[in-house]
Amino acid sequence: KIIISGAGGQGVLFAGVLLAQGAMEAGKHTTFFPSYGAEIRGGAAMSSVIISDEPIGSPVVEKPDGLLVLNEVSFVKYAPRALGGSIVIVNTSVIKSDIPADFARIPASNLAIEKLGNVKTANVVMIGYYLKLSGILSISDLKKACDTVSKNAASAGLNKNALEIGYNYK
Repeated sequence: KIIISGAGGQGVLFAGVLLAQGAMEAGKHTTFFPSYGAEIRGGAAMSSVIISDEPIGSPVVEKPDGLLVLNEVSFVKYAPRALGGSIVIVNTSVIKSDIPADFARIPASNLAIEKLGNVKTANVVMIGYYLKLSGILSISDLKKACDTVSKNAASAGLNKNALEIGYNYK
């Protein structure tokens, strides 16, 4: 049970679709449930994804096993939902709050700009890092998913590179 949260325009919904498609590539059961404010770009956005070996009864995630947080507002809203033992990944390029010691940190936006020249790939950098920490899916399944959900071959290549950057982050 994974929640990906951020602002509209940060690719939160795309990240959820990518993760769910990667689960399908791996032969898993999955659900994807998007949520976003009426203002869309700049407003609150959240995707919940469930990945399981068994059929899934409901797409709703209240207490996530994984939480990827792209901005400050989402950190305040969703961090309290994390369970003990949840993998929580925080985009430290943007989030300046006190971050609990057991939360994982990655400067996803900075890495996306420095390594790829495109801040819009910070969401996929975070997915790559989540794969590394959780082991829930293989990076090869997510790379296959990039070919399916990206708008064109150039975007798929960029997303694959972003996955690698996140996966290989310290």
